[in-house]
Amino acid sequence: VRTKNEYDNNVTIHGDRIMYSMPNKFDTFPSFNYIDVVKGDAEHYLRLESFADRLLAFKHHSVQIINVSSPSDDSWFLEEDIKNNGVEHSASVFRSNKGIIWANNEGCFLYNGSEILNLTELELLIWEIVTFMILKQELGLIHLL
Repeated sequence: VRTKNEYDNNVTIHGDRIMYSMPNKFDTFPSFNYIDVVKGDAEHYLRLESFADRLLAFKHHSVQIINVSSPSDDSWFLEEDIKNNGVEHSASVFRSNKGIIWANNEGCFLYNGSEILNLTELELLIWEIVTFMILKQELGLIHLL
């Protein structure tokens, strides 16, 4: 299914089913080549992105991380199902060289291949540190060289 670790040309979504092509048969999706990750939630997929050997499948209310590291599709499995962290629109998801980034009402997130980082919380932490340093400087507790 994979070519150069990218899934763009050989994985597609069809409602709530992820379809994939045969090796070297790009854009050909036999009806028997599919992944049913989460059955019965009645949500359609909005966007698929890949990073490393993971496929991230975005719905309105959830994100599924699918481990596709095995060459055999029989060994692919749902690694994580993140509820209440989906996206409203497919344009809310971006691929970067650091991982997959998405934004929703809960914040901005990065999947780096091993964990999900809440970038909104990191940004707030950075601002708290900067504010603390500025206050310390104003109070004369920090001597600048």
